[in-house]
Formats: sequence, C-alpha cells, structure tokens
Amino acid sequence: VTPHDSLELDPGDVVEVRFRGVPGLRARAILGRQLAAADFTETSGDFTETADFMETAVSDSAPAWAWYRAELRLPRTRPLPAFGAPQPLAIEVARGGEVLLYTLPQVAVGLRDPAAGPIALLDDDPARRGDTDGSVVGRTAPDGVYFLFLPNGTRAATGRRTGDLVELRLDDDLSVWAARADVHPLPASTPKLESRVPAVRALDLGRWTRILIPLETRLPVQVRQRTDPARYEITVFGARAAAEFLRYDRVGGIVRELRWNQPANDRFVLEVELTHGQPWGFRYGYDGNDLYLDVRHPPRLRKGLFGSILRGVKIVVDPGHSPDPGAVGPTGLAEKDVNLAVGLELAHELRERGADVVLTRDAATPPDSGPGLNDRTNLAASEEADLLVSVHHNALPDGVNPFESHGTSTFHYHPQSLPLARAIQRELLRELGLRDLGVAIGNLALARPTAMPAVLVESAFMMIPEQEEMLRTEQFRRREARAIRRGLERFLEKSLDESLGEMPEESRD
Repeated sequence: VTPHDSLELDPGDVVEVRFRGVPGLRARAILGRQLAAADFTETSGDFTETADFMETAVSDSAPAWAWYRAELRLPRTRPLPAFGAPQPLAIEVARGGEVLLYTLPQVAVGLRDPAAGPIALLDDDPARRGDTDGSVVGRTAPDGVYFLFLPNGTRAATGRRTGDLVELRLDDDLSVWAARADVHPLPASTPKLESRVPAVRALDLGRWTRILIPLETRLPVQVRQRTDPARYEITVFGARAAAEFLRYDRVGGIVRELRWNQPANDRFVLEVELTHGQPWGFRYGYDGNDLYLDVRHPPRLRKGLFGSILRGVKIVVDPGHSPDPGAVGPTGLAEKDVNLAVGLELAHELRERGADVVLTRDAATPPDSGPGLNDRTNLAASEEADLLVSVHHNALPDGVNPFESHGTSTFHYHPQSLPLARAIQRELLRELGLRDLGVAIGNLALARPTAMPAVLVESAFMMIPEQEEMLRTEQFRRREARAIRRGLERFLEKSLDESLGEMPEESRD
C-alpha cells in the first residue's frame, strides 16, 4: 500500500493511493471525515522479475493479484484543517456483502507549513565538508528512480512533502522529489523563479569548451547527453529565450552547432551538437548566476609507430569496496580482496603500455579502511581522468536461482560510456568464457560520473563455488585484467578511427 509516510500538501494538491489485492474488489480512498474521497480503478495483471537485469516475465494464466489506484484531491475552497492537524487516510473495501475500513497506519495528510517559503535553496553539502558530489538528486516520485541532478546553489519551487522527501516543482508540467535534508527553505519574500536568456556563447578553455548561458538567478536545469549525432540538450526550467545571437568562440572547435528552442513558456532548451562521434565527458553548474556546460575535448590518441594507443591516456582504476567486504564467497573469500588483486594487475597491464594510472586504493591502503564512493568519483574528476573503470565481482540476492543467474556483466550510466562497456564486455566473454549477462544501465555511483566515460565491471560471481575457486588463482585474475585492458584498447582504437577527419588537429587535447 502506498503512500508509506505522512504528507504535507497545499490546497488542490493530489494524493495518489495504491494497493494490491485480489481481483474484483470495490474500493474507495477516504481522507479524514469525507474531506475528500475517490473510487479506485482496477488494473489486472501479474508479473515476476528475475535477476538477469530485471527481465519481466508475464504470466499467461489468470492473475492472482490486481493493482488498485485512486487520486484524492485536497479541496481548494472548502474549509480545510489547520496546519498541524493532519487527517487520517483510509481505504474502504467491499466484496460481496462485506465492507472493511482500513486506516493506513502512520499515514496522515495535512497542510504544508504556511511559514515555509515556496522557494528553496538546494545544497547537499551545507557544512562544506567536500565529501559529496555537489548535486541534489531529483527522483521521478517518492518511491521513484533518479531522474536529474541539480547543482548545489540551484533554487527551486517546493510543493508536497512526504517522509524525508520534498517535491520540487520544475515547471507546470514536471516535478521531482529530493531529500528534505538537501532542500533549504528561503524567505517567503524570495522573488519568483524566472529569467530571460539574453545570450549564449561557446568559449575555448583548452581541454574543455564551455557553453555559457547567463541567467538572472540559478534556475533548475537538466542536461541530457545524446548520441548519433553526439550532442547535449540543456533544459532550463523557468527561462525564456531573449538571445538574438549565439556566439561561437572560434572556427574549428568541437561545437558544430548551437540551436535553441522554447517548447513551453517556462522551459528554454539549448542543443549543443559536437563535431566528433564519441563524447568524452561533460560537467555543468553555476558560476554566479551564469549556467555553464563544459564539454570535454577528445584526448590525444596515437597508435602504430607511436606505440600502444594507451600511451598517455589517464585511467582511474577503482578496486571496489573496502572497508566493507562486498560479496563473500562460500569459503569466506571477500570481494574487496579480489577486486584489489585484479585492480593492481590491471594497473600493471596499463602502465606497461604507457598509460597514466591512478588507483583509488592500492596495496598500501590499510585493509580496514578505504575511500568512500564520493571520494572515489571526486578523485577521478580532480585528476581529469580520461577513463574510469571500477572492478567488482558479483553476488545474488536471496531467492534467486544461482545456477541460472550468474556470469559476466558490465554497467554504464551515461550514453558516452556505452561503447566502452560493450568493448570490455566482449573481451571478458572471449577470455573468461562465462555466461553473458549483458551490458546494462546501472544507477551505480562509480558508473554515474559525467566528466569521463565510466564503467563498473562485474566479471564473475563470488558466491558460485567454481568461480570463487578460479578467483583465488593468480592466473584467472591476470586473464581478467588482460581482458579489461584489451577492452580499453579496442574502445580507444575505435574512437580514434571514427574521429580521424572529424575535427582539426589544433582542437584536440
């Protein structure tokens, strides 16, 4: 049953109530003493999920369960309970001649604090400890997935609240939910969030090209990376186009074209198309009230007479976990130890061929310590690494058949990392011969960095006895490292082949 937590709303807001039950029920959602009521609609169907990247299997037989959904709208004009007097939420269910009333425990609906301003400052590191990623996550729903990342310092209109989450109203048609601890209310006198976009400019910063969008305040923004052709789509919520000119810094840069669009009154979209096929990274944020998107230039790649294509490429190798052990095999082998052994072997393989390797932890790291997830990604960003590979070995949750769901998988998050994930996956399968669990988008901290292509590799399963036994051997770990190295080489070679002729030499790093 949802919702799980109490809600704070404004007049006219909607509460979605859902539950699962047997088919054929008649049900109503009731708020307080008939303050609001709505009938449930039934959606039949049942499904099961497996561990192989959440593959959905639909049953052909009659469903044993049905989903029920209702929308309760808080009145706008009728007398409402005062702030601090939340109302209970209940579900009335009728089947046959029997009627049951079920009050949701620990769930109540009340008005939002009128003293709280409608505008908030977003910041996930108000103490300035520097141990966060510097952005606030926006989820699709209170129980939803990551949708966008808002830079610290962004201002956003707030709405409903539930549990430890706050709704951020980006515009009339789109909302996301953020952690309450990252949302800091501003005074009620804070001006409305809106801005003109008077100009757009592309500036050459050496290793990066900066797209600069001056604004009057720090509005919510979403950056989407696209491929074929390679481009970025910047959406600024609350902004209106007023630019007569979009200026390129110089001819021959990595920006092929700038295009703007105004799909809604309060939504400005800028599209940045690149001259090369493989994106190499991006970062965005605010400098004062100026929104910027930095687009990374391709690294200088050479092969053939110049030696290995890895020469001069900076690669961060992350042996996953520690101090936590990660997965533990049947005989007690800890994943963190295997990850470190493979990571060190991979670093050796890469350095032998001229790569500049940075390890997030190494043999000198005490076994009961290790960097946090944000420390690892922040290290990769500060080093301006060209590539990031996080080494892991998998496990299975309870209730999953271990004889069917095991093998090799590689995860990425942004489109720029998909070719790298595929190249590494192919080489691991060729070398290790384990079952192919495929390449997948994974909402994982070490796959999410934007400043470089980044992947997380799950080469084998710790909890499969035969695979744990192989992971104990130096020979298998060396083969695994060689396969990852070859995957990196294949990716770089393909990127170089595709980029030749796409951009002038002076625009390369």
